[in-house]
Amino acid sequence: MNAKGREISPRRTAPVSLSQPCGQAQLTSSGLLVCTQDGRVNLLREGQPVASLPGFHARVAGNVIWVHHGATVSRWVDYGEGAPAKYPATEWEAETPEPGAVLLASEQGLVQLYVRETVDGSSGAGELMRYALSEGRPVTFNTQLVQNVTGVVAASVEEGNAAFVGWKTDNTGGLACRMPFD
Repeated sequence: MNAKGREISPRRTAPVSLSQPCGQAQLTSSGLLVCTQDGRVNLLREGQPVASLPGFHARVAGNVIWVHHGATVSRWVDYGEGAPAKYPATEWEAETPEPGAVLLASEQGLVQLYVRETVDGSSGAGELMRYALSEGRPVTFNTQLVQNVTGVVAASVEEGNAAFVGWKTDNTGGLACRMPFD
């Protein structure tokens, strides 16, 4: 529902000509175009700019837009018209994404999964940062998932669970992890 209590239904949008490059494009369920490029998250509705936010990474889930910018994460809600609203008003303190980090989103949470190498570079540990809401307030969880991994090769969110697939550092095979997400 939008801010006026009207039901929002997914709709198709007409092709839009962009006046600037767009490194990564995503659509909210209401048709807001979320375009990430050069440290900005530009938001366009029917081809017209409605907002521009600082951010290097953005992920869309339904009508929720998660923006990761340096040491903060913010959550925005698209109500189907005008600019989206930030909810909650405060931001999460965050770790800057590691190179190769995987970001997954649901309407209630954002997960950042990355592999942190040991000092000698011989192995790594898969770590997960989860940003979520608890009683309308931002909360952060940090979990060390697995030891001796080199990277994440696939990730998805389904039915309230996050699933990750990676490789062991000794190349003896793969590993998989599935955990509650929301």
